Amino acid sequence: MARPRKSETDRRKRWDVLYVTDAERRALSDAASAADLSVSRLLISSVLDGHHRHRAERRHVIQALIDAERQLDGIARALAVHADPSSAVFLQAQLLGIERDFRKCAMPWSVAISEVETEDFAE
Repeated sequence: MARPRKSETDRRKRWDVLYVTDAERRALSDAASAADLSVSRLLISSVLDGHHRHRAERRHVIQALIDAERQLDGIARALAVHADPSSAVFLQAQLLGIERDFRKCAMPWSVAISEVETEDFAE
């Protein structure tokens, strides 16, 4: 079965109205490449969204969160070894809460991943 056709209002059409110098064209192409977007998508998103968010910037933020998660895990493991048991459990719970808040805020899709990890430990 063939996919239904898009409505006329949703269908994209070519619009050749942009006049740029070679330097402007290079600047637009470079900005689009840096954002990991096509020039068309860059221009559309900069107008409709008010700004464009670079994919490289998102990757940087996600990598920073992964690093923070590793550091929190290291602290939790050190607490388990060096702190008295009741304090260690309380502080580990606090660290886990911080980690989950990071995930919910920056990577909402990761909540499902952590639920699977929790199920693995429950067994």
